[in-house]
Amino acid sequence: MATFTHSSNHYTNGLSEEKITIVQPRKYKKITSGVAIKLLGSKQDWVTKGKNDLFKYLVVLDGHGKGNVLNQLMKLKWNELLLTHNERPDHLLTAINVYLALGSDGSTPNNFRDGSTCSIVKMFESYIECYTIGDSQVGIKINNDYFYTKNHDLDHEEDVNRLKEDKNVVITETWKGEVLNDNDITMTKGKYFDYPNISTSVKDRIAMTRALGHNYGKHFSTMQEFDLFRIDYNSDDNVTIIAATDGLWDVVHDKNAILSKFEEETITHNAHTAITRLMNRTENKWTQKWNYYWEGKLVEQTQFPNPDDIGIGYLVHI
Repeated sequence: MATFTHSSNHYTNGLSEEKITIVQPRKYKKITSGVAIKLLGSKQDWVTKGKNDLFKYLVVLDGHGKGNVLNQLMKLKWNELLLTHNERPDHLLTAINVYLALGSDGSTPNNFRDGSTCSIVKMFESYIECYTIGDSQVGIKINNDYFYTKNHDLDHEEDVNRLKEDKNVVITETWKGEVLNDNDITMTKGKYFDYPNISTSVKDRIAMTRALGHNYGKHFSTMQEFDLFRIDYNSDDNVTIIAATDGLWDVVHDKNAILSKFEEETITHNAHTAITRLMNRTENKWTQKWNYYWEGKLVEQTQFPNPDDIGIGYLVHI
């Protein structure tokens, strides 16, 4: 509805201009969610979304190994599980691990070198909670501020220091690709973590300090603990959340730009268009030719030899 404000001298002469202020109705902000998956590699990315009376949620999984752990996790009743353990993420993880330790045929599950990351996002009306284990990161943009969950890998200093003190764990140096910008890549030093496994003398090697699975029955090789993140937001805030596997984050050099572009395209178009464009751009990164630099010198043009699966979930309050 328009509100008309007359000038104080409106009736003194015919030359006075009427001042008109138009108040536009405020658009109601709602929470919208969606998922997208592109299987380019081992076909072990899985993303789901849902809602209940308390929150909307995302669950992002990135499996590795034979896929047994991922297949088990995909069958869980996530909505029921998240509601039951809404206030106790430690109980949630215990329930997941009890489930992984139960063989469907009565045998003891042997998930040697088999596991999955897990990122859970719950968006309530006034706050956001994230539970993460592994390296499927969650990015959150609230107005002009950016926040990211911790990855459980070589960059998690606390975890790496903990494993250095464990005489049963061997840390092995390796190399990994690093994206410098939209066209250039190089190699940087990475780490593998070799965990003992009670079912075999061979070490259980992964590039993460924590993950679901990697268990022989009730014995889990890696530390089983979620990293927790919570942040509040207001009804007037613009909020964009992207929870994704490393199939997205490994080919990104500016994470903030990913979130900003997604928000911009959601506002100018819609969230479906935004996720479609993000997925297409990400797939192009895995298939394009890159300028490969070594010690600052251009060596060759090359592609990633093994494209990764891409799993993305989003929640927006715009």
